[in-house]
Amino acid sequence: MSHDTHSAADCTQAREVLLADASVEQLDVLMAGLRPGVEVQLITPQDDALHAMAQVLSDPSLDTLHVLGHGAPGEVILGGQTLNTSALPQLAAQLTANALSNSHLQPQICLWSCRTGAAQAGETFMNALANTTQATVFATEQLVGNAAKGGTWNLEKAVA
Repeated sequence: MSHDTHSAADCTQAREVLLADASVEQLDVLMAGLRPGVEVQLITPQDDALHAMAQVLSDPSLDTLHVLGHGAPGEVILGGQTLNTSALPQLAAQLTANALSNSHLQPQICLWSCRTGAAQAGETFMNALANTTQATVFATEQLVGNAAKGGTWNLEKAVA
């Protein structure tokens, strides 16, 4: 595991998609700050978050998938659905191995969720997600967001 610091700028390249939990506070402010060209999909409790994630990851032209949701060590909550190591077999079943193997890019997954990379649970989840998706996974051990409230927009943990 790398302990290099990564910022939002490090998770930028060609095609980028943001899957955002529609319940995140001040989502409109965050959306207004996105770079042009980032495709946004809002995920509500009525949506299947794992299916949405699998659809995006199955696109061989994908460079970066941003996931914005609430978090805890080893998990992200997206549209009311918890993405953790227990959910990864379901994600793997929905991913097409053909699409992943045909990709000329190794996609990045940036987990913009509080403390997802923290503790052993965070490390285990990040490794499992990287293995399942063949992506480089970025997360943080800290709060995400406004620095005045103790948050950061740096993802200091990476697993390939």
